[in-house]
Amino acid sequence: MKYFALFFILFFAASHSQVLLKYPEGQEPYKGGRIALNKELQEILQKNTPNGCEKDEALALKVMVAEDAKIKLVYEQDTAATSNNKCAYDLAKNALKYTSGWQPATVNNEKVKAIAHLLFAPNDLLKGDLVVTDEETKNAEFPGGITKYGEKFISCFDSRSYR
Repeated sequence: MKYFALFFILFFAASHSQVLLKYPEGQEPYKGGRIALNKELQEILQKNTPNGCEKDEALALKVMVAEDAKIKLVYEQDTAATSNNKCAYDLAKNALKYTSGWQPATVNNEKVKAIAHLLFAPNDLLKGDLVVTDEETKNAEFPGGITKYGEKFISCFDSRSYR
């Protein structure tokens, strides 16, 4: 009976600690979206680290946004990317502490933890290169659409070395 109770407690705890690997369609992790986040990061960097990094560095980051909108930087398994972009990583850890527009994901009218994905390139942020409006961005297009892209990819792919 005590094993059943332990199993029930562990199952209940696990079901309430759900973390979405990405935000649901139509939801933004940051109020105002990517543009607002980049603008705030730019202001934070200009105030705290106006010189940025010595070399151009960029890092794809994952941030877990909790139900209470607090964030934690998710540790990456790819230590080479982090070590090759140490300045960007250190600046991201510092700058993200000062951001204030995070919002949790919502599923079935309940706030849940979710992972937000972002590109952090401090020198580009400082120059304003990553602070763009929605009108300046659009999805990539391939002549003939996604079907033609798939056909082209398959025609270029050599599968002889795979089993």
